Parts: sequence; structure tokens; C-alpha cells
Amino acid sequence: MGELTKFVDRKSQLDCFDDLLKFKDDVRVLAVQDEPGMGKTLFLEKLQSHCKKIEPRVPVVFIDLQQLDDYSPFYLLRRIKDVLNDSDVLFPRFEDFCNPPDNRSSENITFSINLTSNMSIQDNDFEDVGHLNISSPINELKSFVDELRTQSKIPKQVKRDEKTGERAFLDDLRDYCQNNPVVFLLDHYERCPDQKLKRWVVEQLLEHYFFNVKSRPKKLLLVITGQKEGLPSFGDNWSDVVCQRVIRWIEKLGPWPFDEFLRFIDLCQASVSQDDLRKLHDLMTSGFSTQAISAMVEDRAHRKTR
Repeated sequence: MGELTKFVDRKSQLDCFDDLLKFKDDVRVLAVQDEPGMGKTLFLEKLQSHCKKIEPRVPVVFIDLQQLDDYSPFYLLRRIKDVLNDSDVLFPRFEDFCNPPDNRSSENITFSINLTSNMSIQDNDFEDVGHLNISSPINELKSFVDELRTQSKIPKQVKRDEKTGERAFLDDLRDYCQNNPVVFLLDHYERCPDQKLKRWVVEQLLEHYFFNVKSRPKKLLLVITGQKEGLPSFGDNWSDVVCQRVIRWIEKLGPWPFDEFLRFIDLCQASVSQDDLRKLHDLMTSGFSTQAISAMVEDRAHRKTR
């Protein structure tokens, strides 16, 4: 992966992203598609850096869907929460769901039982322990505990289903995004190895957080990348009217314009003749990936410095 310091701004695409951050219409999804090696991941990394540099800063979370430690939706939400916590975006309901307070158990229950009625104490004389009758209250205590257990009156930790956690996360995010923007960056949707997670991304994440215009968080923006046939099937899940309302497309990142390509050459401090510049740019426009051309240029720059 190239360094961000050598990233040549795709000005039109960045302008599109900045425009969406104004939230002046209902568009909440920026879908970026192109062939492998054309710089989609690097573009997302640039957006992540951009969010951290602009004023005011925009909380942003970058998720590579092919490199998760756990492919459960709950893990994904916790990871998003952890990243956004670093930007002071808090999730109190979701925190309570993830870390519920300790439930009471039979060991923690304090019983107050009047032992006096079953004790026989003569003249406050404790020398003769035979006069202290405690068997009856102990039996009462055991009976009371047994009855609680039998009737399941001792609280037990309730297993909370994932839907409850998702709702808590959504409610917290909606509260924050009423007046504050947040950006999700999802890379490599088509390469996610878990079909259940991919389905959850469409049916839960996209549906409730972005396409449900009435109840979604107000200022939450998603940028998702993939190959032409690798993005979610938006048209299979939402009407054309809704898709046009919610999605903005970058249908092809494509090769850099020649002037931006020259900027990249300068940043790499590579020695390239004018003829070679044109040939390299022609290779890019004819189908060679930006990644491959960049590697060739950086290799030439490296050989120059040795």
C-alpha cells in the first residue's frame, strides 16, 4: 500500500465526499466501484485522513470486511464502537448491553430473620450453650432459599439477543448523529468470506442505518467500495426511487488525469522522461491498474536513490 503522503488527490471525488458531508439532501451512501488495483482502498484511507484533518474533525471508522478477527455482526458493532470512542462518540446503551451490571445471586441475598422467637436465652447466661436454640431459624433459612430456587425467584442473568444490542447501538448512534456527523468506510464488501455478515450488512446495517429515511441517524454517511459486480445488490432490496434518493455513485475511479499523474511522479522523486511519462499514463488509461503503474514508478525512484 502506498503512503498517504504520495497520494495524489482525486479532486472531483474528494469534492463529492465533502459535498455529502454537508447533509443537504437525503444521500447517505457513496458507492465506489472499479476494477482491482485502481486505488479504492487507498481512496478510503485518504478519506479517513481527510476526516481527521478538516475542522471540525469528523469521527470516522474504517472497516476492511475481508480482514476481521470475528465475522459476527456483534463483533463488528463493538469494533465500530471502540474506534468511535476514541473520537469521544459514546454509546451508553450499547455499553450497558455489552457490560451489564452483575445480577444478584443466592450468595448475594441478605436475609433478615427474627431469631428471637426461636431462641431460648435464660437470664442472659451464655455459658450453657444448650440453652441457645438455633436449629429452627437455620431450618427456616434453608427452606426459604429452597423455595426461591424452586420458584426461580432468584434473578438470573438473562441472555440478551443480538437484536437488543443492535437496537441499543442504533439508538446511541442516532442520538449522537442528530447534530454531529459520523462516517463509516467499508472496504472489500465482495471479498468478505462470511455470507451471513454480508447479508447482515444489507438487511440490518444498510436498511436501518441508511435506507430507512424516517428513522435512520440524521448525519451518518457510508462510503462502500467494490468491483462493479461486487457491491451490495441495492436494486434487489430497495426501489429505484429510494436508491436514487439515498445513493451517490462513483462508477469508476479510473486512472489519474495526466496532471495528477505528474504530481505523483514529483512526489516519488522519480526520473522519468517525457516520452516515458506519456507511455506510462497511456498504459494506465488502457487498463493497467493504478497500483501497478505506481509500483513501476516507485521502483524507478528507488533505483535512482541507490
